[in-house]
Amino acid sequence: MTFDLLLITDPSIAGWRDATIAVIEHAPPGRIALQVRDVRAGAAELAMLARSLREVTRTHGVPLLVNDRADVARAVGADGVHLKEHGLEVDDARMVLGERAIVGASCHDEAGLARRDAADYVVLGPYAEVPGKGDALGAARFASMVRTTHVPVLALGGIDTARAEEAVRAGARGVAVIRSVLAARDPVEAVRALLDAIRTGSAPSS
Repeated sequence: MTFDLLLITDPSIAGWRDATIAVIEHAPPGRIALQVRDVRAGAAELAMLARSLREVTRTHGVPLLVNDRADVARAVGADGVHLKEHGLEVDDARMVLGERAIVGASCHDEAGLARRDAADYVVLGPYAEVPGKGDALGAARFASMVRTTHVPVLALGGIDTARAEEAVRAGARGVAVIRSVLAARDPVEAVRALLDAIRTGSAPSS
């Protein structure tokens, strides 16, 4: 795993597709990946959505991950899959996609982190308060949880530039985002600011 920003699609956000493509076309090499997600879509619709973005991600070297469905990921030639917290086991996903595939997973507690210790990365959240997503972890608990795993961790939930830097200082490899980029006035600038914040958070304290 090389990326430190995971952009997650949400077709309910107006203009999400144009924003996604603009980000992919302008992203620094090796810094971002794209998770194709639509909670309302069945397998056929999810495959169509992933295929519609496959060419631009391949052209610009951005890994394409399909949400939860390893079968769809294989069908569309994606680079990997992102598993739900209680979804397919990591080893089973690799059986479908092969050992070279990227397999990530969502986690919300220590038990989830332990279960996903064979993943290439985990997304842990909610880092900050998000309506309907349960209690926020906050920096202190997030940091203590990150210390229990060797797997690279991305922080998700209420992430802006300040929280991105804070989360990285708390032990995150990077961040996973939806609205802070796709609903931004300038999605390309939003990604640039988040990547700068990740870099600042990764710098040794003076």
